[in-house]
Parts: sequence; C-alpha cells; structure tokens
Amino acid sequence: MAECVDGALNESLLEQAAAIDEEIKALQIELVVYRADSPDADRIGSKILSLRDEKERILSKSALQAQQVNEIKELATFFEGLSGPLITFDESYVRRLFSRITIFADKVVFAFKDGNEVTIKE
Repeated sequence: MAECVDGALNESLLEQAAAIDEEIKALQIELVVYRADSPDADRIGSKILSLRDEKERILSKSALQAQQVNEIKELATFFEGLSGPLITFDESYVRRLFSRITIFADKVVFAFKDGNEVTIKE
C-alpha cells in the first residue's frame, strides 16, 4: 500500500519537475531574442532562477518522501518478523522504532521514525 501511495505522489512530483523544465527551456529560447541589458532579459532571467529554485524544492520533497516510505517499509518488515508480543526491553527495537525520545519533568515524548509523535504525561 505504501508503495502505491509513494508511486502516485512521486509521479506527480516528477511530472511537476518535468513541466518546470519545459517552462525553463521555453524561457531560455525567449531570452535569446533580447539584449543582455534589456529589462525583459532581466525579468526572464529572474523567472528562470525562480523556476530552478522551485524545481529544487520539488526534487528535495520527492527525495524526503522516498526516504519516509523506505522507513515505513523497514518498520513493516520489522513488525512482520516479530514472533509474538514484546515482554522485555530490547534496545535494537527501540532504535528501529524511534528517531528520538525526549524526557521532560512531567512527560515523555516518543518521536517515531515515520514522523509521528506520542506524548505520555505523568
């Protein structure tokens, strides 16, 4: 299931990046017509830089999403491999499940690797 969701979301992000590439190409062709000191050249150049930044954000988001899906797959495989309920502390289980555990005076916050958090109050 996670693979299907990831595939659909990632495909959408990659389509957005491809559309930005096409827009950049069109602007580069348009830019050739103008002189370097033309206000239109500056406007088009700024637009190209803006589009490149947007594409970079999209690709970063895609990479982060792929990383999260991999972590979810690893957790699912981990849980499928358990033979029964956990009744003793095992540090390797804790390291696989949580990215961070923060202890406060009145609560403990468990941050799971998938980004969710659970707070247990005193």
